[in-house]
Parts: sequence; structure tokens; C-alpha cells
Amino acid sequence: MSETAAAVRAEFTKLLGIRGTLAALLLFAPFSLLIAALGGWSAKGAIESDSPGLRPDFTPQQAGLDGVLYGQLALIVFGVLIVSSEYTSGMMRVSLLAVPRRGRLYAAKTAVTAAATAVSRSPSRSPATWSPSSPSDPTAPRSARAVSLAPWPARCST
Repeated sequence: MSETAAAVRAEFTKLLGIRGTLAALLLFAPFSLLIAALGGWSAKGAIESDSPGLRPDFTPQQAGLDGVLYGQLALIVFGVLIVSSEYTSGMMRVSLLAVPRRGRLYAAKTAVTAAATAVSRSPSRSPATWSPSSPSDPTAPRSARAVSLAPWPARCST
């Protein structure tokens, strides 16, 4: 096994072994979906009551995508914990003894962090981009049709 693969395997083991990092990672999806649901519920109430406080370019999809925006706070905490947890416990010396090249060690940390983040992000990304209207629905606003076709979260109006 190459040194890089061994470093990635060790970083993955550390990820699963530290409770705080795993908790921050697992909180991302429920937190994002909760904020998106609350934003959608609030937007639905404002639309149904014809609230004058709504911007003219407002779409309900933007309210749903705000959940992903605020959920990223959990991913920021995850990233900080995955890098700094070794420094607080003094295990960084052991990691550098096992993998003497810092670049290889940090590349392994980055790869594991990116992979874990991508896996945890996919369940919350899909419902946040659902559109209540069909892209071919002629009665749907133009901005709602455009957002429903976007393969990534976008905050633009057309």
C-alpha cells in the first residue's frame, strides 16, 4: 500500500474515531432540511397572505436553498475540527512521525474531508432544489422554471 493511501486510510479512521467531527458531519443534513422547511413554510404563508414585504423577484426555491446556506455552518465546524483536533491532543507529532511529508498528510486530510462532505451534502442538496412547479408549466413564473432546471443551488433571478 502506498504512503498516500495509508495516510488517507488513517485519516478516515480518525474521522470515525472522533465523536465531535462525526456529530458535526451528521448534523449537516437534518439542520439544512429543518431550516429549508422553516423557510419554505414562512414563504408559503407570506405568499398566501399577499404580504407586501416580499421582494418582486422572490421565489420559494430561494427560501429552500437558504437551508443549505445555513447548514454549511455545520460543515465549517466539521472542517475546523478535522484539522485542529490533532493539535489540541498532541497527536499531530505522531501523525507527522507516521507521515513525515506534511504535504502528503494535509492532502490526505483534505481528501477525506472533501469526500465526507460530499457524501453528507448529497441528501440535503436534492430536496432543496425541488421545484413545486413543472419546468414546462406555463403558469409558473419564469424564475421558478429556471431554478427548477438548475443542477446546483443558484441564487439568481432571470
